[in-house]
Amino acid sequence: IPLRKLAPILRAAGDYRILHKIAAECGFLCVREPRVACLRRDREELIGELQKNAANAVLCAIVFFDKPGNNTFHDSIDALDNTQRSAVGIKRVVQRRGQLELNFN
Repeated sequence: IPLRKLAPILRAAGDYRILHKIAAECGFLCVREPRVACLRRDREELIGELQKNAANAVLCAIVFFDKPGNNTFHDSIDALDNTQRSAVGIKRVVQRRGQLELNFN
């Protein structure tokens, strides 16, 4: 399927797993760009989300190392990917806010 046809299908379905899979297979991380509304989110909420995801990733990795298996492997990878997405999302929000702050100074 050509990419110009795939994007509307993904948007309509609201399911981007195939996009994440393609990115992972190519050695990339697929991260949704935070919307402007995300800039208004409380910073404690953003940091809390990252902390929750990071704690879950560490727990999943510990479980995987203790009991390697297909399920624990996939749980670990998913949790680590979620942590990376949270971190990149926060980075983008910080960059945008920094640009706004710097423009006013």
